[in-house]
Amino acid sequence: PPRSRRGHRVSVQRAAEGGFQAFSTDRLRAETDDPFGNFRVYFFGGLTVLALVGLVFLIPKCIAVAMGVNKTATLASVGQDTLINIVAAATCAFVTANDWKAGEMREVMRNEGALIARLPVWLQYTKEGIRAPISELRESKGGPAKRVILCLGDLEYCKAAIESSAKLGDAMERCDFLLVPVVASAAEDSGALAAVATGKRYIALPSGESASWDQFIQMQLQKVREQGMDEACGQCVIIRKNGRVATRFLGIPDFAAITSEVAARVNAGLDTVNI
Repeated sequence: PPRSRRGHRVSVQRAAEGGFQAFSTDRLRAETDDPFGNFRVYFFGGLTVLALVGLVFLIPKCIAVAMGVNKTATLASVGQDTLINIVAAATCAFVTANDWKAGEMREVMRNEGALIARLPVWLQYTKEGIRAPISELRESKGGPAKRVILCLGDLEYCKAAIESSAKLGDAMERCDFLLVPVVASAAEDSGALAAVATGKRYIALPSGESASWDQFIQMQLQKVREQGMDEACGQCVIIRKNGRVATRFLGIPDFAAITSEVAARVNAGLDTVNI
Protein backbone atom coordinates (compact mmCIF):
# COMPACT_ATOMS: atom_id res chain seq x y z
CA PRO A 1 0.00 0.00 0.00
CA PRO A 2 1.20 3.56 -0.58
CA ARG A 3 2.79 5.38 2.28
CA SER A 4 1.18 8.46 3.71
CA ARG A 5 3.15 11.65 3.10
CA ARG A 6 5.46 12.80 5.85
CA GLY A 7 3.69 15.29 8.06
CA HIS A 8 0.33 14.03 6.86
CA ARG A 9 0.31 10.55 8.36
CA VAL A 10 -3.16 9.90 9.76
CA SER A 11 -3.15 8.40 13.24
CA VAL A 12 -4.98 5.16 13.86
CA GLN A 13 -6.98 6.88 16.57
CA ARG A 14 -8.47 9.38 14.13
CA ALA A 15 -8.85 7.09 11.14
CA ALA A 16 -10.63 4.02 12.51
CA GLU A 17 -14.28 4.14 13.44
CA GLY A 18 -14.41 4.42 17.20
CA GLY A 19 -10.71 5.30 17.20
CA PHE A 20 -7.68 3.60 18.66
CA GLN A 21 -5.94 4.97 21.69
CA ALA A 22 -2.57 6.63 21.25
CA PHE A 23 0.42 4.38 20.62
CA SER A 24 2.25 3.09 23.69
CA THR A 25 5.33 0.96 24.36
CA ASP A 26 3.42 -1.92 25.96
CA ARG A 27 4.57 -5.31 24.79
CA LEU A 28 2.37 -8.16 23.61
CA ARG A 29 1.81 -10.60 26.45
CA ALA A 30 3.41 -13.99 25.93
CA GLU A 31 1.33 -17.11 25.26
CA THR A 32 2.31 -18.51 28.64
CA ASP A 33 3.62 -16.64 31.67
CA ASP A 34 4.39 -18.33 34.99
CA PRO A 35 5.75 -15.92 37.64
CA PHE A 36 6.56 -18.82 39.99
CA GLY A 37 8.53 -20.83 37.44
CA ASN A 38 11.96 -19.56 38.53
CA PHE A 39 11.06 -19.99 42.19
CA ARG A 40 10.26 -23.68 41.62
CA VAL A 41 13.52 -24.21 39.75
CA TYR A 42 15.59 -22.81 42.61
CA PHE A 43 13.46 -24.43 45.31
CA PHE A 44 13.47 -27.96 43.92
CA GLY A 45 17.04 -27.52 42.67
CA GLY A 46 18.06 -26.72 46.24
CA LEU A 47 16.19 -29.74 47.57
CA THR A 48 17.96 -31.90 44.99
CA VAL A 49 21.34 -30.68 46.23
CA LEU A 50 20.38 -31.29 49.85
CA ALA A 51 19.19 -34.81 49.06
CA LEU A 52 22.42 -35.58 47.23
CA VAL A 53 24.53 -34.19 50.07
CA GLY A 54 22.62 -36.38 52.51
CA LEU A 55 23.20 -39.33 50.19
CA VAL A 56 26.95 -38.68 50.20
CA PHE A 57 26.99 -39.15 53.98
CA LEU A 58 24.56 -42.04 54.05
CA ILE A 59 26.32 -44.33 51.54
CA PRO A 60 29.56 -44.63 53.57
CA LYS A 61 27.46 -45.13 56.71
CA CYS A 62 25.48 -47.87 54.99
CA ILE A 63 28.71 -49.60 53.94
CA ALA A 64 30.13 -49.31 57.46
CA VAL A 65 27.00 -50.85 58.98
CA ALA A 66 27.03 -53.67 56.42
CA MET A 67 30.70 -54.47 57.25
CA GLY A 68 30.02 -54.36 60.98
CA VAL A 69 32.26 -51.34 61.57
CA ASN A 70 29.33 -49.19 62.73
CA LYS A 71 27.26 -50.97 65.34
CA THR A 72 25.18 -47.95 66.44
CA ALA A 73 22.64 -48.34 63.63
CA THR A 74 20.91 -51.17 61.85
CA LEU A 75 21.31 -51.90 58.16
CA ALA A 76 17.53 -51.70 57.70
CA SER A 77 17.26 -48.16 59.11
CA VAL A 78 20.29 -46.85 57.23
CA GLY A 79 19.12 -48.52 54.03
CA GLN A 80 15.69 -46.97 54.44
CA ASP A 81 17.20 -43.50 54.91
CA THR A 82 19.39 -44.01 51.84
CA LEU A 83 16.44 -45.12 49.73
CA ILE A 84 14.40 -42.10 50.84
CA ASN A 85 17.22 -39.75 49.85
CA ILE A 86 17.61 -41.43 46.46
CA VAL A 87 13.89 -41.12 45.72
CA ALA A 88 13.82 -37.51 46.97
CA ALA A 89 16.85 -36.55 44.87
CA ALA A 90 15.42 -38.20 41.75
CA THR A 91 11.98 -36.61 42.22
CA CYS A 92 13.31 -33.12 42.90
CA ALA A 93 15.77 -33.39 39.99
CA PHE A 94 12.91 -34.42 37.69
CA VAL A 95 10.74 -31.47 38.77
CA THR A 96 13.71 -29.09 38.45
CA ALA A 97 14.52 -30.33 34.93
CA ASN A 98 10.87 -30.01 33.84
CA ASP A 99 10.55 -26.49 35.24
CA TRP A 100 13.85 -25.51 33.63
CA LYS A 101 12.64 -26.77 30.26
CA ALA A 102 9.29 -25.03 30.75
CA GLY A 103 11.13 -21.82 31.58
CA GLU A 104 13.10 -22.03 28.35
CA MET A 105 9.85 -22.58 26.43
CA ARG A 106 8.27 -19.57 28.17
CA GLU A 107 11.26 -17.47 27.19
CA VAL A 108 10.87 -18.53 23.55
CA MET A 109 7.15 -17.69 23.72
CA ARG A 110 7.91 -14.38 25.39
CA ASN A 111 10.36 -13.47 22.65
CA GLU A 112 7.89 -14.54 19.99
CA GLY A 113 5.16 -12.48 21.64
CA ALA A 114 7.36 -9.40 21.72
CA LEU A 115 8.28 -9.96 18.08
CA ILE A 116 4.63 -10.31 17.03
CA ALA A 117 3.85 -7.10 18.91
CA ARG A 118 6.37 -5.21 16.81
CA LEU A 119 5.15 -6.48 13.44
CA PRO A 120 3.92 -3.46 11.44
CA VAL A 121 0.92 -3.73 9.12
CA TRP A 122 -0.89 -1.40 6.75
CA LEU A 123 -4.51 -0.92 7.78
CA GLN A 124 -7.00 0.04 5.09
CA TYR A 125 -8.87 2.63 7.13
CA THR A 126 -7.92 5.54 4.85
CA LYS A 127 -7.02 6.01 1.20
CA GLU A 128 -3.35 6.44 2.10
CA GLY A 129 -3.30 3.48 4.47
CA ILE A 130 -2.21 3.51 8.11
CA ARG A 131 0.92 1.83 9.40
CA ALA A 132 0.55 0.39 12.89
CA PRO A 133 2.14 -2.41 14.92
CA ILE A 134 0.00 -5.42 15.83
CA SER A 135 0.32 -4.47 19.49
CA GLU A 136 -2.06 -1.56 18.82
CA LEU A 137 -4.86 -3.97 17.93
CA ARG A 138 -5.24 -5.43 21.42
CA GLU A 139 -8.28 -5.18 23.67
CA SER A 140 -6.23 -3.39 26.32
CA LYS A 141 -5.77 -0.41 24.00
CA GLY A 142 -9.44 0.49 24.39
CA GLY A 143 -10.07 0.91 20.66
CA PRO A 144 -11.60 -1.53 18.15
CA ALA A 145 -9.47 -4.57 18.97
CA LYS A 146 -8.84 -7.24 16.33
CA ARG A 147 -8.31 -10.96 16.16
CA VAL A 148 -5.30 -11.09 13.88
CA ILE A 149 -5.00 -14.02 11.47
CA LEU A 150 -1.46 -14.32 10.13
CA CYS A 151 -1.39 -16.51 7.01
CA LEU A 152 2.22 -17.31 6.15
CA GLY A 153 3.20 -19.09 2.93
CA ASP A 154 3.93 -18.67 -0.74
CA LEU A 155 2.14 -16.19 -2.98
CA GLU A 156 -0.48 -18.68 -4.17
CA TYR A 157 -1.30 -19.66 -0.57
CA CYS A 158 -1.77 -16.02 0.43
CA LYS A 159 -3.99 -15.35 -2.57
CA ALA A 160 -6.05 -18.46 -1.82
CA ALA A 161 -6.51 -17.29 1.79
CA ILE A 162 -7.72 -13.88 0.61
CA GLU A 163 -10.09 -15.38 -1.95
CA SER A 164 -11.50 -17.81 0.63
CA SER A 165 -12.10 -15.03 3.14
CA ALA A 166 -13.66 -12.70 0.56
CA LYS A 167 -16.81 -14.83 0.54
CA LEU A 168 -17.28 -13.91 4.21
CA GLY A 169 -15.94 -10.37 4.20
CA ASP A 170 -18.87 -8.88 6.13
CA ALA A 171 -18.70 -11.64 8.75
CA MET A 172 -14.94 -11.12 9.10
CA GLU A 173 -15.50 -7.46 9.89
CA ARG A 174 -18.41 -8.10 12.27
CA CYS A 175 -16.32 -10.64 14.19
CA ASP A 176 -13.33 -8.27 14.34
CA PHE A 177 -10.97 -10.51 12.36
CA LEU A 178 -8.00 -8.94 10.61
CA LEU A 179 -6.40 -11.13 7.95
CA VAL A 180 -2.70 -10.51 7.31
CA PRO A 181 -1.34 -12.56 4.36
CA VAL A 182 2.45 -12.87 4.57
CA VAL A 183 4.53 -14.03 1.59
CA ALA A 184 7.33 -16.09 3.12
CA SER A 185 9.64 -16.19 0.12
CA ALA A 186 11.68 -13.13 -0.75
CA ALA A 187 11.85 -14.40 -4.33
CA GLU A 188 8.13 -13.82 -4.84
CA ASP A 189 6.56 -10.43 -5.41
CA SER A 190 4.41 -9.70 -2.37
CA GLY A 191 3.22 -6.51 -4.07
CA ALA A 192 0.82 -8.66 -6.09
CA LEU A 193 -1.29 -9.06 -2.95
CA ALA A 194 -2.13 -5.35 -2.87
CA ALA A 195 -4.40 -5.59 -5.90
CA VAL A 196 -6.27 -8.54 -4.43
CA ALA A 197 -6.60 -7.00 -0.96
CA THR A 198 -7.47 -3.42 -1.92
CA GLY A 199 -10.84 -2.31 -0.62
CA LYS A 200 -11.13 -5.07 1.94
CA ARG A 201 -10.94 -3.38 5.35
CA TYR A 202 -10.59 -6.69 7.17
CA ILE A 203 -7.27 -7.31 5.36
CA ALA A 204 -3.99 -5.67 6.32
CA LEU A 205 -0.71 -6.15 4.51
CA PRO A 206 2.73 -6.45 6.13
CA SER A 207 4.90 -3.37 6.02
CA GLY A 208 8.18 -4.18 4.32
CA GLU A 209 9.96 -1.43 6.24
CA SER A 210 10.65 -3.61 9.28
CA ALA A 211 13.16 -6.44 9.76
CA SER A 212 10.77 -7.90 12.32
CA TRP A 213 8.80 -9.61 9.56
CA ASP A 214 11.91 -11.42 8.33
CA GLN A 215 12.62 -12.61 11.88
CA PHE A 216 9.04 -13.76 12.33
CA ILE A 217 8.99 -15.66 9.03
CA GLN A 218 12.22 -17.49 9.83
CA MET A 219 11.00 -18.32 13.35
CA GLN A 220 7.75 -19.84 12.09
CA LEU A 221 9.40 -21.78 9.26
CA GLN A 222 11.91 -23.18 11.73
CA LYS A 223 9.11 -24.42 13.99
CA VAL A 224 7.47 -26.23 11.09
CA ARG A 225 10.75 -27.81 9.98
CA GLU A 226 11.60 -28.96 13.49
CA GLN A 227 8.31 -30.87 13.62
CA GLY A 228 8.92 -32.47 10.23
CA MET A 229 5.89 -30.82 8.63
CA ASP A 230 5.48 -29.59 5.07
CA GLU A 231 5.97 -25.83 5.02
CA ALA A 232 4.65 -25.70 1.45
CA CYS A 233 1.12 -26.09 2.86
CA GLY A 234 1.33 -22.62 4.39
CA GLN A 235 0.67 -21.94 8.04
CA CYS A 236 -1.75 -19.86 10.05
CA VAL A 237 -1.25 -18.16 13.42
CA ILE A 238 -4.32 -16.64 15.09
CA ILE A 239 -3.85 -13.94 17.75
CA ARG A 240 -6.59 -13.29 20.29
CA LYS A 241 -7.81 -9.82 21.16
CA ASN A 242 -5.84 -9.99 24.40
CA GLY A 243 -2.62 -10.41 22.43
CA ARG A 244 -2.03 -14.11 23.09
CA VAL A 245 -1.58 -16.71 20.39
CA ALA A 246 -4.82 -18.69 20.19
CA THR A 247 -3.74 -21.44 17.81
CA ARG A 248 -1.49 -22.28 14.91
CA PHE A 249 -1.93 -24.84 12.16
CA LEU A 250 -1.06 -25.65 8.56
CA GLY A 251 -3.31 -24.84 5.64
CA ILE A 252 -5.94 -22.22 4.87
CA PRO A 253 -8.23 -21.28 7.79
CA ASP A 254 -11.87 -22.35 7.74
CA PHE A 255 -13.21 -18.80 7.80
CA ALA A 256 -16.82 -19.95 7.90
CA ALA A 257 -16.16 -22.00 11.04
CA ILE A 258 -14.21 -19.36 12.95
CA THR A 259 -16.63 -16.54 12.17
CA SER A 260 -19.59 -18.74 13.11
CA GLU A 261 -17.94 -19.62 16.42
CA VAL A 262 -17.38 -15.99 17.36
CA ALA A 263 -20.89 -14.98 16.25
CA ALA A 264 -22.40 -17.78 18.32
CA ARG A 265 -20.48 -16.68 21.41
CA VAL A 266 -21.54 -13.07 20.90
CA ASN A 267 -25.20 -14.07 20.60
CA ALA A 268 -24.90 -16.21 23.72
CA GLY A 269 -23.27 -13.38 25.70
CA LEU A 270 -20.09 -15.39 26.28
CA ASP A 271 -16.52 -14.16 26.49
CA THR A 272 -15.14 -13.18 23.07
CA VAL A 273 -11.88 -11.54 24.16
CA ASN A 274 -10.05 -14.74 25.06
CA ILE A 275 -10.90 -16.72 21.94
